Amino acid sequence: MAEENPLEKLIPQVENYVETLKQFKSYVDLAKGKRFEEEDESEFLEVKSVIAQELELIMAMIEVENPSRAEVHKLITDISSLQYLSEQKENVLRSVETQWNKIFIGFQSILGQIKAAVRGAETPRVAQLEAYVETWKQFKSYVDMAKSKKFEEEDEIEFLEIKSVIAQELELIMASVEVENPSRDDVHKLITEISSLQFLSEQNENVVRNVETQWNKMFIGFQAILGQLKVLLKEEEKPKKKGWSFFGRKK
Repeated sequence: MAEENPLEKLIPQVENYVETLKQFKSYVDLAKGKRFEEEDESEFLEVKSVIAQELELIMAMIEVENPSRAEVHKLITDISSLQYLSEQKENVLRSVETQWNKIFIGFQSILGQIKAAVRGAETPRVAQLEAYVETWKQFKSYVDMAKSKKFEEEDEIEFLEIKSVIAQELELIMASVEVENPSRDDVHKLITEISSLQFLSEQNENVVRNVETQWNKMFIGFQAILGQLKVLLKEEEKPKKKGWSFFGRKK
């Protein structure tokens, strides 16, 4: 019987941590919309407590550099209460959302790294990369929604899920094949800088155009990797030829 990888037990723990970060964001949204009650304040404090405690348990098992402990602590300590956050200006709220998005994507990436370590270095299937490319297409469709200002709250939730898949699956792919272009930093920069569809919809045309340019660079980059993988697999499937040649018998 194969020995269980100790990191396998960490997967549900980090998955739960990601869900707790989602709960944190839901309370930020309540404060932003000034739709909270006294009970929400108590629950928000509990969520912050879990984030602080569970972070130490995770960091005791694996090395976490990004996001750092300091970044997580800054996010949850700067917001003393929902009432405090509800009284802040738009630029402060936007900063909170940006920092949360960076931390959230960071832990999605960590989750992908853990899954890759448990699975081991396997050659990714063509279907896996094809699905990843399709996820990038979906990402662009949400960018188009933001650009046209035609999106709803449900679209925001789905867009966050798309970014989560991009961050996780990137680690599984990079654990199996060498990917230089696009780089992990390039991918993370794009998906963390767009904190939400609402944020993107409020940007000027130059910012949106830059997002589209960066997306195109990554999309084509992963298409090239997919093509290289297909070539590699075809070469491996070619039967070794035997027979006569002008130079003697083929071995």
